[in-house]
Amino acid sequence: MSVCENKTVVQQQLQQQAAAAVAAAAAAAVAQQQQQQPTQVVPQPQHMTPQQQQQSTQSIADYLAQLLKDRKQLAAFPNVFTHVERLLDEEIARVRASLFQINGVKKEPLTLPEPEGAMVTLNEKVYVPVREHPDFNFVGRILGPRGMTAKQLEQETGCKIMVRGKGSMRDKKKEDANRGKPNWEHLSDDLHVLITVEDTENRAKVKLAQAVAEVQKLLVPQAEGEDELKKRQLMELAIINGTYRDTTAKSVAEKRNFRLISTANPSID
Repeated sequence: MSVCENKTVVQQQLQQQAAAAVAAAAAAAVAQQQQQQPTQVVPQPQHMTPQQQQQSTQSIADYLAQLLKDRKQLAAFPNVFTHVERLLDEEIARVRASLFQINGVKKEPLTLPEPEGAMVTLNEKVYVPVREHPDFNFVGRILGPRGMTAKQLEQETGCKIMVRGKGSMRDKKKEDANRGKPNWEHLSDDLHVLITVEDTENRAKVKLAQAVAEVQKLLVPQAEGEDELKKRQLMELAIINGTYRDTTAKSVAEKRNFRLISTANPSID
């Protein structure tokens, strides 16, 4: 066997070992967290003090950042550890839902009746109060970072959530250029959330009612600095962008630095 062939074999072995290590670590972490029911993913009780709520939210965000980091590392080995990927994705979804339990309010799954009759499509528009609150960023609040808030709402309700009307597009020049054109008729309407659902009528009505109620909650403006949803959206955006600072990692680093300083300076307690 040539030197090049030996080098290739060694590289493949190292990659396989690294993949196995990443998968084992991810699976162990998920299993351990699920067994221990960690405090960072426990719904926040309403009797918590503001400081305790902040610490609990921070712990959840730290754990979510760690999970997403594991998921990114695992993505280097696609279709290799399918069960680990599934477990990790389920844990990420569970922890993310916990992050957005504002004031400890947990969203219960929809209880749907047995399907009756033919499939139907129902729509409803929920108009955004931009005239009453012209300076409030409703679109960002509804969509969330990378559209994650709207996507989460779609998963919870089984409805399609779309922001339509004047001011719904990020590119204002493109919006003005498309207004009045075929398939862009909604741009002539006031800013609104279009909710669409397809199911049997008895089930579609339940889903639609739930989606409308949740969207209406998002359309209640919050005072600057007091919007818990916005704080958590920004936290999630930092996690997605890789700019989030894990407080647990920071704490470990601080302890390590303190030990190094203490070793160099024995007089420090």
